[in-house]
Amino acid sequence: MTFSIWRHLVILLALCGCVALADAQEKSKPLTNSELLALVAGNALSENIVHEVQSRGLAFRPTDGYRSQLTDAGADARILAVLGKTTIFNQPAAAETKESSELLQHLSAAGKFVRNKQYQEAAQELDRALQSSGGLETGFVMGELLRQQEQWQQSAAVYQELLQRNPDFPEVHTKLSYLMYRLGESEEGLRETKAALARTPDNPEVHKNAGLLLQGMRKFDAGADEFKEALRLKPDYEPVRYDLGLLLHNKGDLDGSIAEYKKAITLDPGDWEVHYNLGNTYYEKGDLASAIREFREAKRLNPKDIAVRQNLGSALVRSNFSAQAVIEFRELEAMAPDSAICHLCLGGALYGTSDFKGAEKEYGIAAQLDPSDPQPHIRLGNLHEFQKNYPAALQEYSRALQLDENSAEAHRGAGKVLLAKKDFAGAVPELKQAAELHPGDASTHDLYAQALQASGNRDAAIGEFRQSLSLDSKQPEVRLRLPPRLKRRATGPVRSTSIDARPSPAQRSRSETAYFESFPPTLRFNISLPKSALISISHP
Repeated sequence: MTFSIWRHLVILLALCGCVALADAQEKSKPLTNSELLALVAGNALSENIVHEVQSRGLAFRPTDGYRSQLTDAGADARILAVLGKTTIFNQPAAAETKESSELLQHLSAAGKFVRNKQYQEAAQELDRALQSSGGLETGFVMGELLRQQEQWQQSAAVYQELLQRNPDFPEVHTKLSYLMYRLGESEEGLRETKAALARTPDNPEVHKNAGLLLQGMRKFDAGADEFKEALRLKPDYEPVRYDLGLLLHNKGDLDGSIAEYKKAITLDPGDWEVHYNLGNTYYEKGDLASAIREFREAKRLNPKDIAVRQNLGSALVRSNFSAQAVIEFRELEAMAPDSAICHLCLGGALYGTSDFKGAEKEYGIAAQLDPSDPQPHIRLGNLHEFQKNYPAALQEYSRALQLDENSAEAHRGAGKVLLAKKDFAGAVPELKQAAELHPGDASTHDLYAQALQASGNRDAAIGEFRQSLSLDSKQPEVRLRLPPRLKRRATGPVRSTSIDARPSPAQRSRSETAYFESFPPTLRFNISLPKSALISISHP
């Protein structure tokens, strides 16, 4: 339905283009009743609508019935208040036709449906609006309807066509600047922000969109400046607090990110996405109690979101609340029974409760649901290794390596099993490969050192023991494995190396920091309207 209306609308805009373009070349005219209603229904920022009314005036005298239509479409008190304070221009009297009256009704109804996320109903109202000769106004609302359904390309096409037909139609550059961000067209997006600011210099939404574009270009300082300007113009702009929190997180300023998320929650305590992302940031800081609290609140506000439950379960597992995690993952499994990751998570939680048979069953289901994923086989290998069933463990690690020959976890697991079996000749190459693939893992270097030492390669073993201690100095068992005359030297400053001890985000998501941590969170962009940007957990 929406797609067919979009095509119909673009054709209609093209047909009416000549007249509209001629009118647009004149000086900005006062707003008509249908234009103002379209701005409200099309979700333009209230401050920007007020600016348009104040700077252009109105070409009509609002009635009580019209005010009611604006309210239904989403107008707030600021918009309604400015109607009585602005200039009403004496326009040539135009008799109200049945079509013009119906157009206002359909635009108002469409705006209400869009805000309530009843997209099918909104599309039907816009179809009727088109039949009431509402081409340009309907186009503005249709662009927002498509945008909220994440049909970025179609939405941009509607706004671009509308702009060609009437370059003076308000807020189109603002809308396009955001869509260019979503489409990855950063330079074009910045050109749209420049055009929008030339029209309305104090446009907080444009500064927000400029911040997003600059952040996407990894120009964090410039992006932060744009967000701060948006907040100066609109201090209660909750989505910008959210976006600034994300930007600070990407800069590595977790404390600053947390502060902005808390401010966003103060502005809108019921925003589950902010609680969710605040929980992720606490998780990364290691404040698991706060992470669990935020995930629980996000779950309360949106109990149907799978990622929230997944992250809550992961935080509970890492906090050694495995029994509670099992409850969460059981509920998650009921919501998404065909999700391999759900079964994998549940397996990890069951392992934490020592229910090894249950864990093995869940890992097996995960492997069947996603035969291309090496993780279920790695987890099965870990389980068999813990039970000292070394042949079965080696078989699972071998299967994992067939799926991903560059899996540091699988090489490490195989090497660890071979080391336990005293097959030192087989352990050395596996652990060497694991250390090369994941050079920032201290425990891998320790295992590699043990295999080298047992193989008689004492000098190489000492180097690996030292490397392990340089990555994590709090390993008394590693110090005990060093030859006595070298212990004193190892406890002193360790010579720096070119190896980066900090795993990359991709490595972190698959690192074997502790088996019971199951799936520690990593971060990704997952922008979800009405938010500008969203942090969410990505599981291996």
